[in-house]
Amino acid sequence: MRKLRPTLAALAAYVMLTGCANRSDSSAVTEKSVAERTAEALKTLELPEMTEVTSDKLETYFNISPADVTEFSAYVAGAGVYPDCLGVFVAIDANAAQRISNSLKQYNAEQKATFSDYAPNEIYKFDDAVVNIRGNEVIYSVCGDNYSAEKLLQ
Repeated sequence: MRKLRPTLAALAAYVMLTGCANRSDSSAVTEKSVAERTAEALKTLELPEMTEVTSDKLETYFNISPADVTEFSAYVAGAGVYPDCLGVFVAIDANAAQRISNSLKQYNAEQKATFSDYAPNEIYKFDDAVVNIRGNEVIYSVCGDNYSAEKLLQ
C-alpha cells in the first residue's frame, strides 16, 4: 500500500498539470498588432476617407522622428476639411514615447489653431482628442468618438 501512494500521487499530479496546460492553451489571449488595431478602428468608427501615413511622411505630418519609433500605424483624413486622424506608435524607449506624445499634443494644438481650414462642425473633435502613453506605446485619436477610438487602439 505504501508503494502505491507515491505512484498515485505522481499520477494525480500529472493529470492535474496536463489538465491545466490544456486549459491555459485554449484561453490564451493574443495581442493584436498596431496595424490590426488601427484597421479595426477604421472599420468600426464612422470616419471620412482616411490616408495611411507612411514612414517617409511621419515627420512631415506629426513631427515625429522615425528614429524614435520601432513600429507605427497611423491615418489622417484624406479630405482637408476633416481633422480626423488616429494612430498607434511604438517608441524605442520611455523617453521617445514622451517625445512622441509631446509632438502629437503640439500637432493637435496647431491643427486646432488652424480651424478655418476645417468644416466648422468638425472642430469639436479636437476637444477630447486622445494622446495616451501606455508603456512605450502612444495612442492618438482625433475623431467624432475619441472614447471608442481609444478603446479600439489599446
